Amino acid sequence: MKSGSRLAIVPSQELLDQFLKRTLKTHPCWTWTGSTVRGYGVFVVDGHSLSAHRVAYALFIGSIPEDKDVLHRCDRGALGCVDPNHLFLGTQTDNNFDSYFKRRSKRKLTDEQIIAIREDPRPHSEIAQDFDIAYGTVGKIRRGVHWKHLGGIQQAKPKKLTPKQISVIRLDARPCRVIAREYAVSGTLVSLIKRELTYKEVA
Repeated sequence: MKSGSRLAIVPSQELLDQFLKRTLKTHPCWTWTGSTVRGYGVFVVDGHSLSAHRVAYALFIGSIPEDKDVLHRCDRGALGCVDPNHLFLGTQTDNNFDSYFKRRSKRKLTDEQIIAIREDPRPHSEIAQDFDIAYGTVGKIRRGVHWKHLGGIQQAKPKKLTPKQISVIRLDARPCRVIAREYAVSGTLVSLIKRELTYKEVA
């Protein structure tokens, strides 16, 4: 993605503090939790909207020449990555070339996955990593902003499953609907757990 405003970014302790308040140092990337546009973080400095990853580069690496873009090695910029270890300078031509060969596209989610996300009680950052989507997208899905035809988030608090329960569910040979009744969760969530499409961090 082409970077936002070319306004020169002057690092300061105040700017760093504000940046870190909107950043989760997660794996595999630092994730932006503030405003986003098409998944890319947006950071407002002195009334100007800047690409959050440009701010990250200026804060942790150095100044950005006027004719350069800040690119992502991880190709997760549209998922809110602001990890300085994943950033490098390049031209717009470099960015276009990089985009062409990586064939970036919007992450497609199935109705089944949307329902599972809305029922998942874990923090948004963990869900985002599991489904390879932006942090902000999780909130919009759970609030019913996206995929409105499936309704909004359930009013009842989803049941929290322990790592031990996840492991037991994956080994359970019974039909998903039977397992679901036992654990008071949906059959959809059980199906995703058994196929290791969610709760991936549980071995």
